[in-house]
Amino acid sequence: MRSHAGPMSRASAAIVSPDPVSVSRTLRYDQTFFRRLYQLSKPYWVRKGSIGSWLALLFLLGTVVAYSVCGAWITELTKDQTNALVNRDISAFWHLLAVVAVLTGVRYVISTIQTAVDNCLDLHWHQWLGEYFLSRYFNRRAYYKITVDRTVDNADQRMQEELSPFCTMMSSFPRLGLGTLVDAAVQLSLMLSISQELFWTVTTFVVIKFGLLVWIYNPVIEQNYKVVDAEGDFRASIRHVMTNAETVALYGGEDPERWVIIKHLRSAVRLRLRRALYAMWINLAQGGFSTIWLVLPFVFLAPAYFRHELEYGTIAQGIAATALLLQSLSLFMQFIPTLSLSSHKVARLGEIAEAFDVLEASNPTRQPGIVEFKQGRDIRLDNIDLTTPGGEQLIVSKLSMHVGPGDNWVISGRTGVGKSSLLRLMAGLWCKGNGAVTMPPSSEMLFLPQKPYMLPGTLREQLFYPHKPSDRTDAQLQSLLERVCLADLAARCGGFDTSTDWSRVLSLGEQQRIAIARALLIQPRFLFLDEATSAVDFATERSLYGALGASGITCVSVGHRESLLNFHQHELRLLGLGRWQVRHVGTGAAGTGAAAVGLGAVAPTAVSPAPVRAGVVAAAAGAVAGVAVTAVAASAVTARASASQECAAAAS
Repeated sequence: MRSHAGPMSRASAAIVSPDPVSVSRTLRYDQTFFRRLYQLSKPYWVRKGSIGSWLALLFLLGTVVAYSVCGAWITELTKDQTNALVNRDISAFWHLLAVVAVLTGVRYVISTIQTAVDNCLDLHWHQWLGEYFLSRYFNRRAYYKITVDRTVDNADQRMQEELSPFCTMMSSFPRLGLGTLVDAAVQLSLMLSISQELFWTVTTFVVIKFGLLVWIYNPVIEQNYKVVDAEGDFRASIRHVMTNAETVALYGGEDPERWVIIKHLRSAVRLRLRRALYAMWINLAQGGFSTIWLVLPFVFLAPAYFRHELEYGTIAQGIAATALLLQSLSLFMQFIPTLSLSSHKVARLGEIAEAFDVLEASNPTRQPGIVEFKQGRDIRLDNIDLTTPGGEQLIVSKLSMHVGPGDNWVISGRTGVGKSSLLRLMAGLWCKGNGAVTMPPSSEMLFLPQKPYMLPGTLREQLFYPHKPSDRTDAQLQSLLERVCLADLAARCGGFDTSTDWSRVLSLGEQQRIAIARALLIQPRFLFLDEATSAVDFATERSLYGALGASGITCVSVGHRESLLNFHQHELRLLGLGRWQVRHVGTGAAGTGAAAVGLGAVAPTAVSPAPVRAGVVAAAAGAVAGVAVTAVAASAVTARASASQECAAAAS
């Protein structure tokens, strides 16, 4: 028979690499910090359509120059204004005062415009970067790998809380960073024309102050990182209780939950107290620097004035230059604390971005010790050796099976033997091992877990998930609900366009029936059910599988219930330690009601006689069950009538 298998295409689900994701963790102003800063900023500026952002940046740089020129002009005019005041030159004084006032107003206007442009750039950058991170978060199932590995904790918090401060810091850099440097250079050049001693002293002082501030604020990065982590753990512990409120209440587990939450709270408070005490020393250092700065002009210019070497206006010019320089440097020195307060955000965002890079660069299909994935029309497992991602447990050894259209399979075995692991293999979530797996395109498959996912939204959106709602009428959706024994759900919940917390409103059995309704609506060729009917009664389960069989959907089910054998033709029983058995059980959801015909193949790894005898007994039991089960009608009309009868019986 000719094989239609080929390499997995983009239409198929991405294969999740079993290798753990590792990222570097550094909390200092080092090479890694500045590399992350560059890599986080670069995508926004090289994206398609970035011309608007570049124009905004050029405008900010132009206003920076204008702001500095106005400051230099004010400094020059201050000298003439002071001399006019000393010489009692009334007309010159008022003229100069008017010009200085206008220039000061212009500086304020420029500063206001800069802030407005900063805010616009900040908000646009935040929106774009948020969408960029989310696209990478869902690409190649990064959200799953990051959650499972726990290499990057609280990924949701990082994207929610860290993106905005990062964008704010970077968008304000032209004004607070480059603008301050230009303004400082202008004022320092004026100082050089007044007094070389003052110039070199101020320059040295600025360099020393900058270096000391960077050194003082360096530990703040780690402190903030730990505080945010501790607060995230505190918030997660409360959210955990909210998510499992009913279970905690049934157990009466208030005391241990309270103890865990209080422990996280105390850790967060202790770290914040340590940060507050360190901030006290920073404030003392800032105050000392400001005091020294105020007396510097008088120390160097007053003696020259007393020796009649300088005019009083020159002293005023020097004081004005120092004041403007202090104003500019104050903005820049404020940027250092801002950078320190945001540096841990760079680290937290950089770690998750590096995790994205690792996952996007990985190619698990070409790594040794990885199951090979192909795309075809049917499901084939060829000589599969499967282990857990860490290699701790062997799930199956040398397993081969073929699932064609209409071949319904049930995977059984004791708890913990690895039944759900085979579904993870078929979904591409686990791939540690050897052999080859051929799977249809992801658009032809649907996986239903034991605990259905209920998204926030309307009942209509619940039914269509994981797709967007289409043009189905309410009558069609109501008919669908009747087929899964939920005839009164829409009326009870206020219609198909009502939004509520469905995971809280619906019982687990109702949620599982919603999941079956999704399968009937989407109509995949292959449906994988992981204990997907464990919370419904036997009559409802028979009705649900009857509806699936009447729709022509091929089912691969995982479960413990013996009743599942009635709806499948083949059973794969996992025996542990890599051993397995395959047998034909004779009937299925769309079958003929025929009895089981015997024991299937046994895995090449040795199986003790006891399991074999048990398998024969189980096969005989399956045969009896197969004879006893009434065949499901072939037509969809009869299937719907049968479903209504089953639902009515289940309700009674």
